[in-house]
Amino acid sequence: IHGDIRFVHADGEQKESKGTYNFDSVNEKVELTLTQGKANVIIKVIAERVIPTDTEFNTWRKSQAIVTRHIEINLQANEQMKHLYKHVMTKTGKS
Repeated sequence: IHGDIRFVHADGEQKESKGTYNFDSVNEKVELTLTQGKANVIIKVIAERVIPTDTEFNTWRKSQAIVTRHIEINLQANEQMKHLYKHVMTKTGKS
């Protein structure tokens, strides 16, 4: 990365990169779907770190790690889960 980087914080505030040693950010996305009596939860987390490699020439290095998890919950597995599924579907008007 070359040039001035605009760091954007979680509250939307932007900062210049001058005088910065490094900048860490974490972005999370959670997706929930209900299909055929099963709840699918997909969680995606992206962690980034931007560090200066040469402050004189305003050059930066960016590293990133992405972790994705898929969790499936059978809402028809037992009576308690069936009751929960029916309650959710009634509240959303899908039943």
